[in-house]
Amino acid sequence: MRRLARASFAPLVAIAALALLAALAPALGAQAPAADDPWARLPAILSRIVAPQFPARDFVVTKFGAKGDGVKDASAAFRKAIEACQKAGGGRVVVPAGTFPPRADPAAVT
Repeated sequence: MRRLARASFAPLVAIAALALLAALAPALGAQAPAADDPWARLPAILSRIVAPQFPARDFVVTKFGAKGDGVKDASAAFRKAIEACQKAGGGRVVVPAGTFPPRADPAAVT
């Protein structure tokens, strides 16, 4: 009987191991996720997410004094629109096209 040299034996073992892994791969991939697997909880988490509902009220900053001309400070108008939206129980603060600069000194805005 002929003995295999060590150099010939190593590639044969590697090929046999790869063949075994290839045969077992479908069975390994079909396993159910473990109970502690965070991805297994994903469907339950997604089912609990509810999109927020906002009242259909718009508070346009130009109606509160903002000019959008790039010159006039719009800070007070934004503040008034946000406060009115909050007091009304929600809605949207709308900023139309234009340039609405804040005060020159950002530290002065409270």
